[in-house]
Amino acid sequence: SDANRMTLVHWGVPSDRVHVVPNGYDPSLFFPTDAGPVRKRLGLGGDFRFILYVGNLVRLKQVDRLIASFSKLRERKISLQLVIAGSGPEDRRLRRLVRELGLVDSVRLLGETPHAEVARWMQASDLLCLPSRMEGLPTVVLESLACGRPVVASAVGGIPSMLTEETGLLVPPEGIDPLANAIDRALASDWNVGRIAASSSRFARPR
Repeated sequence: SDANRMTLVHWGVPSDRVHVVPNGYDPSLFFPTDAGPVRKRLGLGGDFRFILYVGNLVRLKQVDRLIASFSKLRERKISLQLVIAGSGPEDRRLRRLVRELGLVDSVRLLGETPHAEVARWMQASDLLCLPSRMEGLPTVVLESLACGRPVVASAVGGIPSMLTEETGLLVPPEGIDPLANAIDRALASDWNVGRIAASSSRFARPR
């Protein structure tokens, strides 16, 4: 990301020695489609909204912050679900947190998930949330946008350059209430799927 480039230049690397090669996504996997049929294929029933996290389960991703924020949201809206796709050293601690907060029926940890299956979960979701403390140019944000799904993410690294008011919401990289409020706002907003998907088209990398 350009944010990474600026950091290297700040550390003393000559600017003409640093070139940004952005991440990309596979448009044959990640594209807009109606969530209803995809949810049926995934075996999801019921009339609910669901938030998706995709990524490694490590501390700097702050998935515990997302779970705590989701717990606050559940106090306001019972018809919410959180799906977490990914694996890592935080898995056991996060599962324990889900139990402690009484969220076993509304939080689903998928574990390690094949890339093609990640695409289906994104298409079935209402939004992607990435509450990280640190990022570069996260591919999962590009993939979610390519599916026409808005993103709520921390304003770190290259993320602010990826999102606009038409594609998502930025939040500080700390705090439970700001994240919960942003997710609430995003779920209540009327997003334009086509505009969201078009915003990421320059990052498409066809096979």
